[in-house]
Amino acid sequence: MIDVAKALELLERAVKEKGADYEYQRVYEGNLPVCAYQRGGCPSCLVGTALAYAGVTVDELRAMDAAGFAGIGALYMGDRLPIEMTDDAVDVFQAAQTAQDIGHTWGTALKRAREEAAELEGKR
Repeated sequence: MIDVAKALELLERAVKEKGADYEYQRVYEGNLPVCAYQRGGCPSCLVGTALAYAGVTVDELRAMDAAGFAGIGALYMGDRLPIEMTDDAVDVFQAAQTAQDIGHTWGTALKRAREEAAELEGKR
């Protein structure tokens, strides 16, 4: 089960591997940017990389992509995630994913995930 602390740990590991200045390279289909959890048999985006560290296979990431353009929150709500996580962990991953998908670096995406975690903690 992935909780907020584990989600942050996984995201931090991914950022450490690629670097805080790394920018996810979206592929375009026509004029529309397409983000993917995996490409070419390897984890691709920040959340896909983090989930791979948690044991999600490339085939499972591919299945998440096949579900259509959906953020991790939508996949969670549709019971399409291959791993269990808390609602708050989903929110933390979604914050990182949104920041990455609008063009921010992985370091900024991690910062946004940490801010979301702090906001969630403040609500308790």
